[in-house]
Order: sequence, then structure tokens, then C-alpha cells
Amino acid sequence: MPGKPGRAGPRTDMMGGLPTTGISYCVCDDRAVFLDVERDRYFCLPSQLNQAFVRTVIDGDAMASADAERLRALGIEKPTPREFAARPDAHAIPTREMAPSDRASSVLWASAAHWLVRSRLKRWRFARLLAHERHRAPRRSHNASAQTLANLHAAFQHASLWMGEADQCLARSIAFRMLAFRLGFAPTLVLGVKLDPFAAHCWVQSEDCVANDSLERVRCFTPIFAL
Repeated sequence: MPGKPGRAGPRTDMMGGLPTTGISYCVCDDRAVFLDVERDRYFCLPSQLNQAFVRTVIDGDAMASADAERLRALGIEKPTPREFAARPDAHAIPTREMAPSDRASSVLWASAAHWLVRSRLKRWRFARLLAHERHRAPRRSHNASAQTLANLHAAFQHASLWMGEADQCLARSIAFRMLAFRLGFAPTLVLGVKLDPFAAHCWVQSEDCVANDSLERVRCFTPIFAL
């Protein structure tokens, strides 16, 4: 997840202050979880303020002036949630996963891409890496078939044997998306979270299909960010 590849994700501050820019959120089990891209961290609100926030974004209730003032005290000039936080609604809910393939495309290519992204994560801020990826455009290709994407998935599975899997979901997924764009696809990078205990995960989707992971695994996480 965001941050250095040795970490499972951004710093987690479950009672932290609320920044004003670069925020996305989701609601897990009636608790709002926020991702602050600029500060590279996840965080939640204190209980009472969380209840007010969730009632506003889920039920459409007006936020009490006292709660609005508390948000302003945390640095929020416009406390209406929809004005400063956005849900990752640009992608479909996953309903299927990539069919297995025994025809791995270049494993060396996949390993090199994974190494490149892992190196960038050591040197770049997460916001910079996302900004770099946001401007990526797919190449034109006459071979952009589901089988091609399945072969790329198989290549990354083989590459993980020596690149490792622990705490590598972000680097691996960004690398997968990067190569998929070069093959003519335009899949979505998705970050998800779950609570009790807190955990974060990253995967790539092509429409409603999980392209580089299992459907069983990603269903455990609520999407909080998509690119």
C-alpha cells in the first residue's frame, strides 16, 4: 500500500486531524475511513464526529453546527463532506477474477517493472507516484485480449517467486497496471481497507474483473481510492 514497500500502507492515525486536500474516504461497518494521499496516511474521526459524518454522507442528514465547528477546528473550511471527500466510484464492484493461464508473458519484463516501481516507492512520495501514473495512457494494440491480460497475470505470479509477495501489493499492482497500459489496456488501480483489525490492500481491475488478484481476497476490502 502507499508508502515504502516494506510497509503495509500509509501511516494509520485512527484519531488524527482532518486535512483539507487529497482526501478520499469509504465507510466500513458504520465507520468512515479516510486516505490522505498528500500526507501518506489513513485515519478515522473520533466516535461522535464519525457518527455525524456518516449520518451526513449516508443518510443525507444536515450536520449540526457544533460538529461543523469541530471539523473547522481540525482545518476543514467547508465541512459538508461531499465538498472535500470523494468516493472511489469510478470503477465497478468486482464480480469475477482473471481466468488462470499457463502462458506467462515475459516474466523478466514483469520482474523489471516490479523492481522499478519498488525503487520509486523508496524515493518518491506516494502523491508523486500517483500523479505520475495518472498521466499514463494506453498504447494502441491489436492484441489487447482477455488472454493477453491473463498471460500478464501469470507472469507476475511467476515473478513473485523471487520478488516476494509480503507487503508488495502496491508495487506489484502499479507495475501490473503500467505494463497493462503498454499492452493497450486501461485497467483501474484500486486501494481498499478493512477494520478490526485495520488492513489495507491494493489490486488492479479491468471493469468488474480483478486482473491481478483473487476475487475472494479483494472482497474482504472496501474500496477507498481508485485511479
